[in-house]
Amino acid sequence: MSKKAKARADGSYGSMGHDIFFGASVCGRVPSGLAITVSPMKQNHFLVKSYRLMTHLTHRPMKIGADAMTPNRPSATHRAMGHANRLHCYKICGIMLFMRSRERVNLETDMAGFVFYDGPSMIDGAPIIGIAVLESDNRKTGNMVQTYILRADAHPVDAIRTGEDASICGDCMHRARMVETVDKRGRKRSKRVRTCYVNVGQSVAAIFGAWIRGSYPLIDPADGAQALSGRAVRIGSYGDPAAIPAHIWRALIALAAGHTGYSHQWRTAHAQGLRDIVMASADNAADRDVARAMGWRTFTVRTADQPLAAREIACPASPEGGNRRQCIDCQACDGAGENAGRASVAIIVHGAMARHFVGA
Repeated sequence: MSKKAKARADGSYGSMGHDIFFGASVCGRVPSGLAITVSPMKQNHFLVKSYRLMTHLTHRPMKIGADAMTPNRPSATHRAMGHANRLHCYKICGIMLFMRSRERVNLETDMAGFVFYDGPSMIDGAPIIGIAVLESDNRKTGNMVQTYILRADAHPVDAIRTGEDASICGDCMHRARMVETVDKRGRKRSKRVRTCYVNVGQSVAAIFGAWIRGSYPLIDPADGAQALSGRAVRIGSYGDPAAIPAHIWRALIALAAGHTGYSHQWRTAHAQGLRDIVMASADNAADRDVARAMGWRTFTVRTADQPLAAREIACPASPEGGNRRQCIDCQACDGAGENAGRASVAIIVHGAMARHFVGA
């Protein structure tokens, strides 16, 4: 008998109910302005109540018939996002209602990851989620637990295109932006440039799709800490850690065997509570000096001809650092801790960032 089957047998795994979302479906995005949980026994009763409420609010005649709460056929975008599997869609008085199953979690069963935060962004208040993925084949970091910060109501690729990724990335200079270029004929052209190293269309999109399908249960950060006990955690594999409250991160890594993390929001007031557990991401020497003066340790991107500063080392996981250690073993980028005077870290610009790097 599988672990999951045993968990079902002893009652520790199974349906807890359903998350209910109200709102309009726009470009396949999942609304999350109002979310509650109902038990399976009360699911149909809740839908009937919802229909009556929506009828009242929209001043439309109430007709409860066979087509009043029939499942709405998912659009191509919904299917692409995996909505057709576990996110059930109903149309009530022209208002979309989405229902996603929520299951009990047994931390001893196989689990690919979990949601440890589902709430407002500390940057702009928009709905976001924090997901911890337990296994990774990242060659630079090693098999660290990777954490992703995503908009809860938009596909990550859509969020970049519309600018809604500001909720999870803040004012990071590596977000998509328009730049002026000149072609071979001397004509000016506007070009959209994104210098972030994360390939959102692949790994991040896959994680978002898995969340939509219900692969990542929502659990309390303190319970999540049990699942991460003895593991090294990468805080903010995608998204800025400052988008999630500092106490959530502290609870999550309480039993971890170490962590790394970086924030471009180090200037903001709400990010100061992260100073001892993540590094300030600096894109030039001036940023580095200001961040250090504020009590941060820094992770600075530099060009090959720029020397290391005082109390600064080359990233050991980089070519200039000899590729001698993975992040899981090094963990130098763990914030200021109790000693902000420890050496900071720097890396030579590389990858997609290198061509458009404007640091100095």
